[in-house]
Amino acid sequence: MSRQFTATRCEVSESRGDDEWQCDGSFTADDRSFDLPEVEVDTTFATKPTGPVAVYVDDESSTTAVERDKSVWLYPGATGLLCLGVGAWNVRSALSRPKEEPAAAPV
Repeated sequence: MSRQFTATRCEVSESRGDDEWQCDGSFTADDRSFDLPEVEVDTTFATKPTGPVAVYVDDESSTTAVERDKSVWLYPGATGLLCLGVGAWNVRSALSRPKEEPAAAPV
């Protein structure tokens, strides 16, 4: 379920080397079917939220919300695929090289 997260407490998180904001607050569902008075957002914000932010929770018993942002997984995922491709190319190259026959010793 998605909708609005309102930050009530934020602190600077230095976990990835950059100063970003880790926040706790409240969540209200799209259809206003439920409210979560205390929820932690599992992703960090580049700037401190000053208003409601769109986040997602699994259900009404959730204690953690996530912000769906492609950059959270896109760069690490693309880097992993690139490394996998380079590794596969190296293995393929090593296995497809013709094996040299040992030269016969002169008699």
